[in-house]
Amino acid sequence: MGKSSSGIVEYLDQLTFEYAQLCQRDNGSVYGIATGRKCRKGRPISTRPEVKESKSKTVKSTSPKSKGKEAKEKAGGGDDKLQLSEDPNTKFMVPKSPEGYDIQKDIDKPGDTLGGGGMGWVDLSKGPPPGVLKKGKLGQYEAEVLARLQGTGVAPDFHGAQFIPPFSTRVVDFSFGAHVLQQEGYLAMSKMGGRPLTKVAARIKSDSKKDALEMSLVRARKTIHQNGIAHNDMHPGNIFIKPNGSTGFIDFGLSQVGYRFALIEAMGSATGQDWQFDRLYSGNKIFRQDSPARTRLRDNEQRARQYLMSLGVNWGNLGFLQIRTKKEIVDESDLGNLSDDQIKKALDILYEGF
Repeated sequence: MGKSSSGIVEYLDQLTFEYAQLCQRDNGSVYGIATGRKCRKGRPISTRPEVKESKSKTVKSTSPKSKGKEAKEKAGGGDDKLQLSEDPNTKFMVPKSPEGYDIQKDIDKPGDTLGGGGMGWVDLSKGPPPGVLKKGKLGQYEAEVLARLQGTGVAPDFHGAQFIPPFSTRVVDFSFGAHVLQQEGYLAMSKMGGRPLTKVAARIKSDSKKDALEMSLVRARKTIHQNGIAHNDMHPGNIFIKPNGSTGFIDFGLSQVGYRFALIEAMGSATGQDWQFDRLYSGNKIFRQDSPARTRLRDNEQRARQYLMSLGVNWGNLGFLQIRTKKEIVDESDLGNLSDDQIKKALDILYEGF
């Protein structure tokens, strides 16, 4: 068994939530220690919100790039998020490409094809920096999402974007149920580490290990939702489990940016309004209906409903607000009367304890 496989198995074996602190070795494996102890090897990581990282020394690297990456991870991407500007042709919000990166080089010499779907194809790119190049229909929020999630680890890093004229071909693709504009073009990004959820879950038989996977997934959803993003296409092929047990997402082509969209998808974790996520418990049956994460989400969802009710929003009357709902419909609903801060508080209630 390779390092990646052993790393995730060890992570899942030890993620019992009895440890006050977890440490991650250089090979990606994770081990637990008691309160007040320091990591003898590797760096401290936090898998529970109430567990604060130890102030022990982390493994130092002499590489300037490693130091920069370490600082970005410590900051949680807050100060390192890419600055956005409006593309004059598409009117999409697009981050500025990193200095020295030329997307044309990747376009002219595409690598092996990784896969494709209804919206485009993804090829490996040699770089620098190495990564993947997506060609096809790019969603209007796709590059913006990568900027908002920069440094969080739950999405690929942005390299660059280029759109293909004529720009009049930009359309809303209703065949996917998505109400986002799309434009032909190229999007370059880093390659997501790990393996798709279906391939990882198929090898794990015990409920406790699957429950640990689910906890990792819910925490990753918490990150994107609290950044005001709805993924809108969270099927198992777009959910990646990394060697250290954490979760990342790919393919934000159907995503929407806005806290109202994020709340709809987040509340759907417990109510079934996010039908993509709900399939993990019904059709594919990767997770259990009575798992700790699912149970906690249901309990939190009831408290979030009560909070929204105090603001004049009856969530029970908003069953028509499924994922991928048109912006105009969301704005005209009761959610349209709430401020972003009020919706953020509802998200905080929903994800309390994760």
